[in-house]
Amino acid sequence: MSDDSTPPATPDESARSLGDLDNENNLKLRNIVIEDYDDLAAIMNKVYPQLGGALKKTVIQSMLERFPEGQICIENNGTVVAAAFAVIVNYAEYGDNHTYEEITGDAYITTHDPAGDVLYGVDVFVDPAYRDMRLGRRLYRARKDMCRNLNLKAIVA
Repeated sequence: MSDDSTPPATPDESARSLGDLDNENNLKLRNIVIEDYDDLAAIMNKVYPQLGGALKKTVIQSMLERFPEGQICIENNGTVVAAAFAVIVNYAEYGDNHTYEEITGDAYITTHDPAGDVLYGVDVFVDPAYRDMRLGRRLYRARKDMCRNLNLKAIVA
């Protein structure tokens, strides 16, 4: 073996970093706006066909009116490719034996309580064409940051 040989790359070194993906795809984490609805609906129709596809636009509008900072997405060159919805609740009102419909107000997040103590993860989804890029992980990290910044006790999903 010569002195100029290099050891084989570790899995971390051989995998493309998020920074590389950002450069190739122009990915941006930001809050959702109602103008994103068509992109959100297209992704939800792809990933949730067995559940009826996309939420109604009125549901997304309700989320944005009640807790806009809790609705986040990742865009690629201006098109949403992944998203996460959340609501703040007083967890003692729901406990561990709640249904999704109860704690999310049927996804309209009418249960949102700015004085609550827990961030509840309503949904996370990624366009199938953008999977294996760790976008879901990035959305969860953003939720953790949101939880910390809002001084909430926990994230529950």
